[in-house]
Amino acid sequence: MRYIFFFSSFIFSSIAASAQINPADSSVQVISYWDLNESQNYTIHEERMSLKGTDTTSYLIIKYDVEITVTDSSESSYLISWHFQNVESGPGNKENKVHDSMMKGLTFKYYTDEFGSLRKIINTQEVKEALIKKVDSLEKLNDISLSYQALADRIEKNTREKINQFHEFHGSELIYKETYEFESELAGYDKEDEMLVTTYLWLDDVDMEDYTYILQKEQKADEELLKKIFPKNSIKDPAYTTWLASRIHDSGWLIYSIREIEQKTAEYTRTEKTIIELE
Repeated sequence: MRYIFFFSSFIFSSIAASAQINPADSSVQVISYWDLNESQNYTIHEERMSLKGTDTTSYLIIKYDVEITVTDSSESSYLISWHFQNVESGPGNKENKVHDSMMKGLTFKYYTDEFGSLRKIINTQEVKEALIKKVDSLEKLNDISLSYQALADRIEKNTREKINQFHEFHGSELIYKETYEFESELAGYDKEDEMLVTTYLWLDDVDMEDYTYILQKEQKADEELLKKIFPKNSIKDPAYTTWLASRIHDSGWLIYSIREIEQKTAEYTRTEKTIIELE
């Protein structure tokens, strides 16, 4: 599946000449040129769906507003913060309302290298303590049967996935229309064992007028890997695929990104879609 990307016009601090796009060979190197205290606002849409035949057995949609700020920088790194503001999820049951209350106001902090590639989230303990405080408050207000600890773990895991998606291509250097093949961890697989899969990466488009480019990444689990993902012999025709595409500005800021994960058998289909869009 391929998508056409649309985005609103905006102005970055200073782009006098292209810093990452090489017109001579249409190559791109994804490098972040971010200023201290520079900030951008994004909307994140997340959709998860399960189907059995043509019947929808579960459906979840979440919308976040997040402010991403460069809080410190050096020659070899950036310190970034993600601050979640408006959080809405549906259907509007009690569990989703609790999720929204726990997410709102959270801030994740992490380091990248000089290219903008993710290094390490540094305030996981601080986030856990903030979630525990919210849990203590929510448990007094809600009479629902819910594992708050499981919900807190899910929030932390999902946020890591979004941060990884944002920085997925930073540090890459590619030539237009050439496909790169390598082994990498299977996206979206949440078991403890690491799953390596053949990954394809390519530079799909370069726009010299807007100083933007589109990179894409695709993974498809092979037969041996599928046996680990779907250990039951009764499961027929299993498939696990992931696809990611991002439009990135020459400054290193993301314009638009979409990630899709599909887990499919003869009995059911599970899909995840995450869109990160500059406001």
